[in-house]
Amino acid sequence: MKKNFTLLKQLFATTFLLFFITAFSFAQVVEVATNMNVPTDMVVDGNDMYVSEFGSGRILKIDLTQTPPFTPVEIATGISSCVSLALKGDDLYISQASGISKIDLTQTPPIAATQVVSNLSNPIELVFNGDNLFFPENGAGKISMIDVTQAQPTVVDVVTGLNAPYGIALIGNELFFAEYGGGKIGKIDITQTFPISNITEVVSSVSSPAGIFRNGNELYISEYSTGIISKIDLTASLPTTTTEVLAGINEPLQYALFESELYLTHANSTISKFEITVSNNDPTPLTLEIFPNPTEGMLTLKGNNIDRIEIIDIYGRVLFSKKQPDSNIDISAFPNGIYFLKMTSGEQEISKQIVKRK
Repeated sequence: MKKNFTLLKQLFATTFLLFFITAFSFAQVVEVATNMNVPTDMVVDGNDMYVSEFGSGRILKIDLTQTPPFTPVEIATGISSCVSLALKGDDLYISQASGISKIDLTQTPPIAATQVVSNLSNPIELVFNGDNLFFPENGAGKISMIDVTQAQPTVVDVVTGLNAPYGIALIGNELFFAEYGGGKIGKIDITQTFPISNITEVVSSVSSPAGIFRNGNELYISEYSTGIISKIDLTASLPTTTTEVLAGINEPLQYALFESELYLTHANSTISKFEITVSNNDPTPLTLEIFPNPTEGMLTLKGNNIDRIEIIDIYGRVLFSKKQPDSNIDISAFPNGIYFLKMTSGEQEISKQIVKRK
């Protein structure tokens, strides 16, 4: 596979030679949607699953409470080369051949897309960390990031010099990524200064890794060209080796979890699922104590895993923002009134009301 977007086109155009060839695979994997036009990615919101259909430029919705085979409902069209999806509130972000767009899921279908950022080189998977959206630029051999709160987001290089990066997964402050061209899984610590040069090798030899998915202490890997689903133990010494979960899978790509079933897109025309033992993926709940409150100026914070603190006024203006803040914040220069202190850690957020007065 090359680093430019012909990678994805060639991947989808490849003759579909892999089938469910083992009794083990055949017994475990169930097709739940067929006759689709190159489904690539999925994201689950409650009982709804949103699917990007690369071949048609559509975004589809599936009610997972239905009995398979599912009947997808079209909610957006005309989104050329749509690849990956990520949810942020009511907005569904979509990666395309040279940019990222979004649709507002509160609108009535068909929903028009709004461009977020352009001039990218084949962005693939999308992962949020707070307001920061991370994505591999497959054609440029790097992972990039934007702040989606910016009106015109600036693209920041996170790590460069990769060989056709594809899937990514954020686990705490560690961003795992698959190098399709290099046959590797690596990780970086995103608290480091960008661009990051210190890469930890997680798996040194894996065949054409595409999508990756974290389930507790395990990381699932789609080995596209060999039709294997493998996994690694995230607690093992690094670099580690993979364990085969399923074989004979037809062109596996991306994952989504619903209850105890792991859904999988295939680059032909189907979505399938298989049962897994679900580990507790929920991160440690955020806690935040603020005192004194009301305050005359000095605030003391007590919380866990604080990535960023923001202080916002009643008009929604951000008056203070700091990554990994100190435990004490001085707001004595603020006018008397009501403010909101927002803390983020990964994709979690918690807000508290504070009062400033003399």
